[in-house]
Amino acid sequence: MTPSSFLSRCAAACLAASSLTSCGVGFQSRWSQAKTLPATGVQGRWAGTWKSDVNGHTGKLRCVVSPPKGSDEQTFLYRATWMKVLAATFKTAKTVTPKTQGATFVGEKNLGVLGGTFRCKGSIQDDHFQATYESAVDHGVFALDRVK
Repeated sequence: MTPSSFLSRCAAACLAASSLTSCGVGFQSRWSQAKTLPATGVQGRWAGTWKSDVNGHTGKLRCVVSPPKGSDEQTFLYRATWMKVLAATFKTAKTVTPKTQGATFVGEKNLGVLGGTFRCKGSIQDDHFQATYESAVDHGVFALDRVK
C-alpha cells in the first residue's frame, strides 16, 4: 500500500470515527476547559502544525496537555486537520522529564492495522513545542506554540 493510499484510507476512517463517536466534540470541550489551566510546565493548550516528511502533507494541529497525576506521565490530546476539511482526534500518554529550562517527552500508541505503533518524542522550551513522530507508514514533525 502506498503512503498516499494509506493516508486516504486513514483519513476516511478517522472522519467516520470522529463523526460517529463525537471525538471532536470531546476535544473542543477539553480545549475550552484548558483555558483555566496555569500556563506552567507542559500542561495547557498548544496550537500549530504537523508535516509529513514522507509526502509533504501538512495541516493544523492543536493539543491539550493535562496536568500530571502524581507521576511523570501526562495525557496529550491532539486534534489534527488534513486537507482543510478532514480532522481526527487522538490521545497519547507521554513520559515527561522536566529540564532546567523546559521539558522533554516520549510516548507511543498502538494505532492498530491502520498505522502500527505511533511514536512521538520532543521538547518544550519557553512557549515552543517541537516534536518528531513516526509510525509504520509515516514520519514527520509537529511545531506548536502555547496558547495563552
